[in-house]
Amino acid sequence: GTGGGAVLGPGRTRRALDQGVVKHLLFDAEREYREPRRPRVDGWTDRDPAEDLIERALHGGADITPVEGPARRPLGAAEGIAALLL
Repeated sequence: GTGGGAVLGPGRTRRALDQGVVKHLLFDAEREYREPRRPRVDGWTDRDPAEDLIERALHGGADITPVEGPARRPLGAAEGIAALLL
């Protein structure tokens, strides 16, 4: 993106969505996100993190793109989640 930068990973993306600074959410549509997780300091629980982020993006008016095929490979280093900022 050419806007205000980007964040990588579910935790940073969630914080950016909560701050209302996400323009576009990208997620690996072929990744399995439903893993049992213990509650952590950043608030993640057993809930599907991709679903949570999509709901937050919808609520905040951000665009959402599920990335499939070879184009999703760069998201692997970011746990399948990235966001472009305003």
